[in-house]
Amino acid sequence: MYTSLSIKNFRAFQTLEVEGLKRVNLFTGRNNSGKTSVLEAVYLLKGESPASRARQLFANRGLADAGILCQTAMDMPWATMFRNLAVDLARHTSG
Repeated sequence: MYTSLSIKNFRAFQTLEVEGLKRVNLFTGRNNSGKTSVLEAVYLLKGESPASRARQLFANRGLADAGILCQTAMDMPWATMFRNLAVDLARHTSG
């Protein structure tokens, strides 16, 4: 059971700290305020393979159906997941 949560540079969150989590927690807010992003961050934390979990998140968002989802971790659309990630720059300088 998580008792606190710290999210950095994920989706729209630059930094989010949540303390005092209990067995059951309720996140409320307006549309597009980040509730799903909190759940996705926890989903990525729980498991042995964050890359395969990320692949599943992309599929759940319909990116697999659009032909965007690729087989390798480097080809996945990471910029949609991590805040201010310079994916294009990293690709051009890595090879």
